Amino acid sequence: MNALVMPRQRPRRFIALTLAMAIAGCGARSEFGAYDPPDLDEGASRDAVVIDRPLVLPDTARPQYRPYRSCGALLAVGGGIRRTLAFTPDGRTLMTADDRVRLWNTRDRTLVRMLDTGSGTAALSPDGDVIATPASVGSNAVQLWRRDGGTPIRRIETIGVVRAIAFAPDGRSFFTATLDAIARWSVDGTSMGSLATETYADALVVSPDAAFVASSAFDRTLYVRRIADGATMLTIEGNARSMTTAAFVPDGSSMAVAIAFQLRANFYRTSDWTSERPMPASIGSVRSVAISRDGSMIAIGELLDRVTIGRSDDRTTLQVIVTGDRSDALGVNAVAFSDDGTMLATGSSGGPVRLWCTDVMR
Repeated sequence: MNALVMPRQRPRRFIALTLAMAIAGCGARSEFGAYDPPDLDEGASRDAVVIDRPLVLPDTARPQYRPYRSCGALLAVGGGIRRTLAFTPDGRTLMTADDRVRLWNTRDRTLVRMLDTGSGTAALSPDGDVIATPASVGSNAVQLWRRDGGTPIRRIETIGVVRAIAFAPDGRSFFTATLDAIARWSVDGTSMGSLATETYADALVVSPDAAFVASSAFDRTLYVRRIADGATMLTIEGNARSMTTAAFVPDGSSMAVAIAFQLRANFYRTSDWTSERPMPASIGSVRSVAISRDGSMIAIGELLDRVTIGRSDDRTTLQVIVTGDRSDALGVNAVAFSDDGTMLATGSSGGPVRLWCTDVMR
């Protein structure tokens, strides 16, 4: 008679390890999910970690995803709500705007130049050569600057206090938001008309084909208007005293919207402005949104010091970054991809701007 062979029991420690790894994969903090960058600069925080969350099997038809890791950069910037992050096309310079407009060298993370405008809003032209800012705090004028050298180009008088600025995709004109209107201006100072506004707009995004402009109003309602005739195409009510941000997919086919206190970024089809499948956040309320230049990725800044990165087409989560800025009550309120997608910048109110790089950059 053959002896009964009992199956080998899995050690309890292995079971506990497997469970801990599964919890880390669901977005919980865990020593198994933390990444301690080996090349952090001397001043860099080791609280900044990355949790990778592969939720689907590899798709051989897609390019391999390259996770972002800390570049070891902590850019010491001023206070105020960080509203603007923008890379130049070559990725060598990053513009930040809070109480000042600053230009940074992304390779050695040094401050290149500061524009003393005293304003928390700025726009970088598509070619990266021109910066537009309010002439001063509470100014009724826009100041254009040469990025290379920081010298003034032209002062353009507007009607009303300038709260937000956005360049048109061709870089030959820009939009301003004031109490009374969203206006369009040529870079030579010529008025190109205006659109009526319901409330005080304080953020602007222009669609890639310059057909639509999205504005976040002071009451956090998001309006999308057709530039040709000013017709309102979409109205999204946000939350009072909260942030509402938007980003267009590069081909202009859809728009992503992040409304504070929601746990997802909503998508809308621009052909008929119907809603599409949303992109879920990891565990926190959404604060900001960005889409990569090639349209393949979306980044969502969240309240709980996290950034969720996913595919923009099927809304699959690829990675969750924990920035380490847990003391910031407003969370990650600005995110931006470099044009080639090898760098990601994240910003929080009163905290540092952090750079995250793929292995191509490291």
